[in-house]
Amino acid sequence: MDKRDYVHATSMIEQLFKASVFWRLGSIRSYELKIHRPLYSQGKYLLLNESGDESKHDVVASFNVTTDKEEYKIVLISTDQGELIRKEYDENGLVAKANYDPASRSIRLPVSGIKQFANIVISLNKALLSNACPGKNGKWYCRRIKLDWSVVEGRLGVAELVLQLSKMLGDHDSKSNVMLDEINVGWVYFSRRKP
Repeated sequence: MDKRDYVHATSMIEQLFKASVFWRLGSIRSYELKIHRPLYSQGKYLLLNESGDESKHDVVASFNVTTDKEEYKIVLISTDQGELIRKEYDENGLVAKANYDPASRSIRLPVSGIKQFANIVISLNKALLSNACPGKNGKWYCRRIKLDWSVVEGRLGVAELVLQLSKMLGDHDSKSNVMLDEINVGWVYFSRRKP
């Protein structure tokens, strides 16, 4: 695993769930994360109201979140103080048992429960791209991810997670579908261009 000097998307997602509990937003049904630029320090989440304009803030990442109550726009800004913590995890260990299929440009992995699900999806997509698009044009960065959390959360027990490469733009941008037991639960967008 590469050492990172920036806060990873999985840390942003983990802290989003904690912020939603703090703000009492309700149970998250789905979320979409868009990373605008890397975060090299701590960050702070802001819950924007209906007329909230994210252009008023120095936004690092933005979330569209749907809960069992309503939809929310949440932004992450860079700050010297805040609740976001940079965490490392073993990407290779998470996806060590994955199987890549070159014919369908997909990668499969049995998963159990939802613990570290976003970590697994992001790590699995990186492994998929390393196999499907080998090259010396730089490393892959997660730029966007959208997951239907209500479907993911409803899968208890062992399930098959499949990521299938659905679009490529040149050799630097990709989109992969995320499926759990053949049910589409979202997508992930990676780029070789650092945000």
